[in-house]
Amino acid sequence: MSRLYTALMPNALARTVQFDAFELTPADDKPIALHHIIIGQGTDLGDAAEEVLMMEILRGGTGMTSGSGGTGSLAAQTPTLIDSVDAASGVTFDTGNETLATFTSGVTVWREPFNIRIGLDRLFEPEERIECSQANGGIVIRIEAPADSITWKGGTLVFEEL
Repeated sequence: MSRLYTALMPNALARTVQFDAFELTPADDKPIALHHIIIGQGTDLGDAAEEVLMMEILRGGTGMTSGSGGTGSLAAQTPTLIDSVDAASGVTFDTGNETLATFTSGVTVWREPFNIRIGLDRLFEPEERIECSQANGGIVIRIEAPADSITWKGGTLVFEEL
């Protein structure tokens, strides 16, 4: 039976460069599907500070090397099961990495601009859900570098372990 999990991006994550909001590496025989991505910020709220940034979802080919670091990054976090407390996820995930993940032969699966004042709130229709297995390496949700420092107020990624 499949289960829904959340992976959380830290609060007060200041970034001036492109970064990986989420990096997910599925466990063996436990593919995943993305359901919902929410990311918001709390520093650039006025019209003059408004920017539109690009969010990309990348899926690795035969392997993925996780990125690292940056103040406030949370490496190797444990996803939380939404509907129960009895099953741990097999996914390994990192969040907030300034050193970007690399892929053996990755592809960009999704690219979407979003207004930082509004934030990103992407709910995938069932037919649009991006899936990944261990054979695909992993999935990365990457945010383009802003024009100036932004303090991201956090975010939530909802994914299903199939």
